[in-house]
Amino acid sequence: MGENRSGKNKYTAPSVDASSAKPTKRSFLRTWLAIMLCLILTATTVMAGSVYVRNHNLSLKTLDSYDNMTSLGMTKAIEWYARALYGVRGLFESSVSVERNEFHEYVSGMFDLDLYPGVQAFSYITQVSLSERDAFVDSMRRDTNLHPEGYPNLEISPPGDRPEYLIVKYGESKDGETISLGYDIRMIPGRLTAVQRASSTNMLAMSRLAPLISTGKPGFAIFLPVHANTTSSSIAMMETGPIVGFVSMSFEADKYFPLILRSIGFRDDLGVQIFDGAGPESKLMYEQGETFGSVGIQGSPNVEGVLTDSYVCSGHGHLWLVKYFAPPDYGLTDVQKLEPYFWLLLGPVLCLLLLAYRRAIEKAENLARRAARDAEEKRSLLALMMDNLPIGVVISSTPAGEFAIMNSAGKSLLGREMDVTIDRANYVEYFDLIKEDGTPYPKDQLPLATTLATGRTAYCRDVFVRRPDGSVRALRLTSAMIRGKNGKSGYVIVLGEDITKEIEVERARREFASMAAHQLKSPPTAVSWCAEMLLDPETGPLPPKKKVYVERIIGVAKKMKEIVDALLTISRVEMGTLVIEPRPVDIIALAKEELKGFKETATHKHVRLSLKVQDERLLEIKTDPRLVQIIMHNLVDNAIRYTPPKGDVIVSVKKMGGKAVIEVKDTGIGIPKDQQGRVFSRFFRADNAIATDIEGSGLGLSVVKTVAEKIGCKIDFVSEEGKGTVFIVECPSVSGSVTNKVNSKE
Repeated sequence: MGENRSGKNKYTAPSVDASSAKPTKRSFLRTWLAIMLCLILTATTVMAGSVYVRNHNLSLKTLDSYDNMTSLGMTKAIEWYARALYGVRGLFESSVSVERNEFHEYVSGMFDLDLYPGVQAFSYITQVSLSERDAFVDSMRRDTNLHPEGYPNLEISPPGDRPEYLIVKYGESKDGETISLGYDIRMIPGRLTAVQRASSTNMLAMSRLAPLISTGKPGFAIFLPVHANTTSSSIAMMETGPIVGFVSMSFEADKYFPLILRSIGFRDDLGVQIFDGAGPESKLMYEQGETFGSVGIQGSPNVEGVLTDSYVCSGHGHLWLVKYFAPPDYGLTDVQKLEPYFWLLLGPVLCLLLLAYRRAIEKAENLARRAARDAEEKRSLLALMMDNLPIGVVISSTPAGEFAIMNSAGKSLLGREMDVTIDRANYVEYFDLIKEDGTPYPKDQLPLATTLATGRTAYCRDVFVRRPDGSVRALRLTSAMIRGKNGKSGYVIVLGEDITKEIEVERARREFASMAAHQLKSPPTAVSWCAEMLLDPETGPLPPKKKVYVERIIGVAKKMKEIVDALLTISRVEMGTLVIEPRPVDIIALAKEELKGFKETATHKHVRLSLKVQDERLLEIKTDPRLVQIIMHNLVDNAIRYTPPKGDVIVSVKKMGGKAVIEVKDTGIGIPKDQQGRVFSRFFRADNAIATDIEGSGLGLSVVKTVAEKIGCKIDFVSEEGKGTVFIVECPSVSGSVTNKVNSKE
């Protein structure tokens, strides 16, 4: 690329002084640039790190102040519930005895359970010895001062003999259930420990997490000892007597904690985990919000940078550990969140601007020097490429179409040298361009003429050139405009390829297909004739079973004959041996006659077949009626074949925009969207058609497409799988003449 092919150097070599001065200046500039880049990146990175640390400390400070406030609110909430429990204890200690209805009226009258979020029940628990158990149970069963029927089915739960019981005597639950009555809370380890602590300290005590007696869901309870009233008076002047029972308030964890957190204004953008204790074995009582995969009391988030904090709530001899989780940018404003990224991006942006500035200077210095050299190299490269291309290239000017360039392959292919005086009006004569039958090729149908006239890319593969040595070669020609950056065009490029071998192979294939189809046409006819002879009564009766087999032979032979006929039709059209006899055709009458032949088939399959005509007046086209009949026959046959029983096949004939339009619409299985591009391919059948077990050759639509194109008709379709298909055939003119492309007798 860089060699001087002409032997002349366009540029003089720089002097020794100049060449030694330029590297020195360039080295200095590069060193200065590197230092500036390092300083910029270092300064912005340090600034971004400083801002990040500041933001992190601000987030931690915000989280710390907020979780202290939240934890304090949770502690105060427990104290609020404790006051309610002290009120219930006052009921018992201010009376010698409290009946069940009095307990019910006091709790339901003084305390609305809806005002105490998460509270499941108020209970009174009494101590009963083994010797007192049966009498106690009997008295509870006969206790009718709240429920007239008493509690006849009450039993101590869980059953069993124990020296002492702590039995739920009274209970006022939120849902009104009495399932906890008679339950011995000694059998719940978490509850028993809390009761023992309340008894020993004579103060309120909180239990660990355990299933609630009434619902079975995880929860906890607080207990307060009740002392016997040792005076005969029921007023508040009392002596502290022995402990006779406990008042209790139970909570369902999944209801208590959300309501408490909401009541104290817990923020939705925080995650929280509440553990039953502060030790390694503590259980998770409640979890809310995003906790970033943290598991267990000692677990850590699985996302780097998450802020965490913990707070221990102590209350009545028991601890809760509350862990808080927040995103790294918690509590920051949008500006504060974006500030580190701003500094991180600022450094590279400044560096890129500096590099771009330096690059622009270098480009300006080299632009003039490189422009001339590149132009020369491109011209040389273009000439070299064109001479070495394996296909012919001809470039002509517009609009006259005079020759400008022809490469070696083009000269060899056409057998003639370039003559710049030849324009597009003389191409056919000068190069002796002909059709396959030896007649001159129409000038206006050449790709070059089409591109010069329309500006669009053109293509053909039916051009032959007769060279001076007498040989004839088949050409594939493609032409396109060469447009500049401004969109204007001054030249047309024509690419020519020798496809003689392709044409010969294609012709041999067609001849073979035609010969094979002709050879295969007679055997099915003979087989069908022989089988029909076997069914003729004159040849003797056949057993029923053999008769079925003979009828199958006739059906298979008929099917094979249809396939051979379809192949013959395609082969004749492709080889140009199909004779077309155009004459005026009443398309409506032809459609009616064709549908008569399908009436029995449609009735047998329970398909409604109908004809819809826009206007009953004569609608004529000039073409070969046999070929139109082939198109209609295959389309209607396909529609009936793939339409299920009780479906519809509608054939429409109408005039639209100066054209005769035939539509065949069905409500059949349709064609899958991803297979619609292959519908007109030979032997193709869609997957859903194969799955129906309906016989078909896959040639019908290929025949329709081939025949339609040859008589100048256009075919298209619209289909939706499971809903049906519409095939549309447009004939080029109404009450006129269809252009016949193959061997017309007229």
